[in-house]
Amino acid sequence: MSEPPPYHQIDTVFLDAGNTLVSIDFERVAAAMSAHGLATTPEALRRAEAKARPRISRRAHERRSTEGEDAFAASLSFVVEELGPGVQLDDGERLELGRRVSAQVREPGASDRLWCWPLPGTEEALTRLTALGLSLVGVSNTDGTVARGRETVGLRRFFDGVIDSHEGGSEKPGAAIYQSALEQA
Repeated sequence: MSEPPPYHQIDTVFLDAGNTLVSIDFERVAAAMSAHGLATTPEALRRAEAKARPRISRRAHERRSTEGEDAFAASLSFVVEELGPGVQLDDGERLELGRRVSAQVREPGASDRLWCWPLPGTEEALTRLTALGLSLVGVSNTDGTVARGRETVGLRRFFDGVIDSHEGGSEKPGAAIYQSALEQA
């Protein structure tokens, strides 16, 4: 058994935004899916997205990027696949639906309007981390809106800095974005 980390030596924690602090607006996505012929509910999408998350993460790791419409459209197609046996769409139809919904709900330079649902327990966890005297720095692959998004949902006050891949010119998991975060910390 290995030794526990030396917590007393940690002074800064880096946190992502999407699926760490906030999730997508499932009401908006459900409405878009319904407009394209697939009636579903926000709650059904939440459950399906949770089931699809391992596949979404693997795809992002393989492609080494989480940004771009194709990545989001593919993620939506994985979510649709997890909606259950009542959804009779083949792979191509699911991807096409994902593309159409992605085009409807994603606005260039406005991902903060889509990724705007604080995950349960987020504020409490951030409160505890800051109470421990830790500095928090956000590190996210996004379109230049992550700081504004955290402000909108009331989480920006917890962060000493925010690094956005769009503004910094490099994406996770590349080293350059983390170097920027270290410099800001």
